[in-house]
Amino acid sequence: MRYVAFLRGINLGRRRVTGEDLEGAFRAAGVEHPASYQAAGNVVFDDRRAAVELSEHLESVVGSELGFRVRLILRTADQTRELAAAVPFTRAELDGAGKVQAIMVGEPPGPGAAREALQLAPAGEILRWGDRVMWWLPAAGVSDSQIDLGAVDRLLGLTTTRTKGTIERLAKKYLSHTD
Repeated sequence: MRYVAFLRGINLGRRRVTGEDLEGAFRAAGVEHPASYQAAGNVVFDDRRAAVELSEHLESVVGSELGFRVRLILRTADQTRELAAAVPFTRAELDGAGKVQAIMVGEPPGPGAAREALQLAPAGEILRWGDRVMWWLPAAGVSDSQIDLGAVDRLLGLTTTRTKGTIERLAKKYLSHTD
């Protein structure tokens, strides 16, 4: 089965990793055909194990290989294609806004946490739930937003964020065929 691992916090601060080193760490974990996409901790690979077992194994082995704790969110090829194809905002909402962001969650939040997370949207910005993803439409650039991403993490647990454009390009390059 083809998977995509979206690692949290790669190439931020002191966690600098080359694509080659990241692929090597995934090979050490026993996966097949690892391919790093961009420098933000996106790795496409093949493996026969179930996602839950695989996720824990990858965090352990890849973290050991890289020398720091690794957290990741795993999605199947189908799930990643669904993210790429999603249309979470209307044309009117997109007009003049920043880039659409996908805040992926490791586990679906409970109803209370999900509702509370939506309330964290600053004025002029939109948060909307999808399947294990909270779509975020900032008013301008992400760095200009007043959203409290720490509060998002406290409510939702493990998260990692990518632009929808990154997910679309990754899917086009690595997931355009049926798995």
